[in-house]
Amino acid sequence: MNTLKDPALPGGFYATMLSQDFSHLHYAYDMDLEYEGVDPKRGSEIVRCLLRELDRHERTRAGELFPVLVSTVATDHMMYGRCVFELFRDEGADFPGPRLGVLPGWSLRRKRGQYFQALHREGRVEWRQLPATSLVEFRLPGRLGKDLYSVRRRLQVLDAHRPGDLAMVARSRVTGYDFSAHRKLLDEMAARATRRIGWHGRDAYLERATNSYRTYRQLRFRRTWLMIVNATSETLTRVCNHPDVIGDMALQVRVTGVPTIAEIERHADALISGSISLDEIFRSVLHPRR
Repeated sequence: MNTLKDPALPGGFYATMLSQDFSHLHYAYDMDLEYEGVDPKRGSEIVRCLLRELDRHERTRAGELFPVLVSTVATDHMMYGRCVFELFRDEGADFPGPRLGVLPGWSLRRKRGQYFQALHREGRVEWRQLPATSLVEFRLPGRLGKDLYSVRRRLQVLDAHRPGDLAMVARSRVTGYDFSAHRKLLDEMAARATRRIGWHGRDAYLERATNSYRTYRQLRFRRTWLMIVNATSETLTRVCNHPDVIGDMALQVRVTGVPTIAEIERHADALISGSISLDEIFRSVLHPRR
């Protein structure tokens, strides 16, 4: 193997939108971080130092970097089925101290419980084993990681057969081609493919759905996102309490400004029973910042 393929983006219309939506959901909330066990300033410094490799715009607050970490975790699980970082200390950096280094999934290989990373050397690709003690894997609860990976793969298949595909139009002179039927079929398949995570595709494939069902899908997608948020904060707390990061102190990282999963589920139940209006759901849990 002399080359490596970097897919860079999830690829495809739907798959790219899904990744973008995971990155943008936090804008609907006043999302931030709180710290227990240490001074808030110290807690912010620790998290900012750990996540500085994700800081593309020189952000000054750790709370602004956390959503970037969440979207990275979501996208990596969609693309590669896992999300792995490397914890290391860079004494020569402007902010010396432990940090989480991004390990692109396309450059990793897992074999017998060990991770190997690809290196280009003298025109060839070599694999170096990564020390298990320095790796941090951001896991997701239950089968959520598998669901994200499966959804991305299915959406890519659908994207390859979008209505109006030139090859299909060319063949339609012989076989016949019904644009409306094709569009309806793909919309139904996209809705089924994303059902487990609740994504509504920005209503691109739910044009014939009721407003109530569209809102229900948005609530399900918020629930999926919050599961990733919670899992990410739990792993980040574990990293912050690593002896090389904080010594013998104890630090708890807590996410604020977002609804709980229980709140989302309660509003979903109220939506089904008809005891709450769509406007109230929109204002209270979908877009409270508006």
